[in-house]
Amino acid sequence: YLFYFRHVEIRPDIRMLSRASFWRLFSLGWRYVAQHIAGIGMFQTQPLLITQILGPHSVGVFNVVNRIVSLPLMFVQLFTYPLLPAYSEARARNDWVWIWKTLKRSVAGAVIVIAVLMVFLVAGAEPLIRCWAGEEMVPPFSLTLLLAVYVVINAAITPIAIFFSGIEWVGSQAVIALVNALITVGLAVCILPTMKLPGMGLAMLLGFLANVAGQLLMVRRLIVRSRA
Repeated sequence: YLFYFRHVEIRPDIRMLSRASFWRLFSLGWRYVAQHIAGIGMFQTQPLLITQILGPHSVGVFNVVNRIVSLPLMFVQLFTYPLLPAYSEARARNDWVWIWKTLKRSVAGAVIVIAVLMVFLVAGAEPLIRCWAGEEMVPPFSLTLLLAVYVVINAAITPIAIFFSGIEWVGSQAVIALVNALITVGLAVCILPTMKLPGMGLAMLLGFLANVAGQLLMVRRLIVRSRA
């Protein structure tokens, strides 16, 4: 309907296809795929590891508190993901002043809002879970606290990750995500048997700190390049 009735003038034309543009998109595409595969290790392996090491019941305890504490991240994604095409356009116009100003505002706003919400969630998570799911699902307070710190750091990194995706710096993002995943899984295997569920929170937090270090190095590198 769009191309053959409403806007014929923008209908794709096979004659405009070029080998150079195809390989450019292909090179970018597989990096996005690698980044998302690494994301599985970062965000989806926890239930499997907990099941194998601590048993199925512990998965329920972890998932309940993790769902509650990480809920505010949806708002960060809701307000920062629409910036992705804007970053692409600003980069094409070489408008780095707008890019840096927007990035600073989005990071600061996300951290402030999420940090405030975490105070209430950490304080209210235990009575909420006790009322909602029962006494047996109440997590250790240390796990709730570790997950809260993890969510605040995640809130700071999410706008930066979206920024790098918008300007097509995806290869480095994929490497950083892979390192994050390896640290998270490796630490979880080592410390879960002794620390129990708080060990998973610690593994996630330490893995994400490596992500923070990588992202900051990329930002510093890009600042130098943009000023050159």
